[in-house]
Amino acid sequence: MDIVNSPRYWWAFLFLLLAVLGSALGVIHERHYEREMLSQLQFLEEEWGALNYEWGRLRLEQSAYTRHVRIEKLAREKFLMQVPAAAEVVLIRLKNGAKKDN
Repeated sequence: MDIVNSPRYWWAFLFLLLAVLGSALGVIHERHYEREMLSQLQFLEEEWGALNYEWGRLRLEQSAYTRHVRIEKLAREKFLMQVPAAAEVVLIRLKNGAKKDN
């Protein structure tokens, strides 16, 4: 009996063919997944850069709003506040048992 004509040969051939095709499909699937993940990574890195830029801009804006000169100017203009004269300043001394807030 010729080995090519035996059913065992064809079953082994069919099994190996399916294994090769399954392996090829697995490689294709993994490459596709890898490309999707790389694309998502690049998108997230761009978004991180934009958010990092925005955070820096907001920190700069916050520092501008909290400057003492700006706060004093707003107090003078909006609330008509002014620095009291030395004669108008009153010092209050705490009693010995009173706690002082820090």
